[in-house]
Amino acid sequence: MKIAIDSDINGVSLKKILCEYFSDENLDYTDLAYQDSHESDYPDIAFNLVLSHTLIVG
Repeated sequence: MKIAIDSDINGVSLKKILCEYFSDENLDYTDLAYQDSHESDYPDIAFNLVLSHTLIVG
C-alpha cells in the first residue's frame, strides 16, 4: 500500500504529525506538498491528490 498525503493551510500541523508517524512505522508514503503562490483550500488539495492517485495507479 502506498499513502499519498497533503493538506490545505488548515491541516499542515496534523500532516506533519502524520508524516512523522508514517516514517517511524516505515510506511511507504508520499507528501505531495502542494505549492501555490497563495494559500490553497481543500478543493485544490483534493484535486492534487486525485491527480497523483491517477498517476501512481494508472
